[in-house]
Amino acid sequence: GFGWEPQLAELNFHAMFLVPFLSLHSLPNNTPVPWVAIYAMRLFFFRIMIGAGLIKFKSRDTKWKDLTAMDYFYETQPVPNMFTRYFH
Repeated sequence: GFGWEPQLAELNFHAMFLVPFLSLHSLPNNTPVPWVAIYAMRLFFFRIMIGAGLIKFKSRDTKWKDLTAMDYFYETQPVPNMFTRYFH
């Protein structure tokens, strides 16, 4: 499988706790979200971001070691905007 499948399953598991169980009634707008679910999602996103960064530093690429990979990325990244059609 792919590496994102278990992460998607974990995210769905955490999202289950954002809604009430066994209730089909709509919630009022001021209903608080459980703090455990909020911190579980924050921890999940933190792990994803740290893991993505650490795997890049673990690679043998010198551009990640000397922190110049993003310079090349931003120079070559196609960022569409309203003037794009005039330059191509």
